[in-house]
Amino acid sequence: MDRHGVETDQKLKKILDERQYKRYKEIALQQQGPSALSRKDIADKVGLSEAQREKIRDILEKGRPTPPPPPREGEERPDFDAMRKRMDEAREKNGKLILEVLTADQRSKWNDMLGKPFHFQQPKRDPRRA
Repeated sequence: MDRHGVETDQKLKKILDERQYKRYKEIALQQQGPSALSRKDIADKVGLSEAQREKIRDILEKGRPTPPPPPREGEERPDFDAMRKRMDEAREKNGKLILEVLTADQRSKWNDMLGKPFHFQQPKRDPRRA
């Protein structure tokens, strides 16, 4: 976690009670998805081997979609919705591949860290900003 993330985390610990803070951490992991397993702190808690960590890094590196080139003068901007769809598809595919790297025991630990599912709503895009 970067310095800013650590500072934010420390401030939240002062504001939230223990139950709220635990739920915040669960929801944060749900939002990040299985790619959070590439973080050292999470990989350590789940008990990943160095070989598993390397596989996860490789999945994330190879599974990153190539962004479209910036538009040239007079060209239309890239389709934001299409780009989001490609990113979501890549995230889902990478997540499935990452979970396949885990043993049954590790997957159980990961699921325990996620807590009860929280369903996120995608923000609506303002059509006037297209």
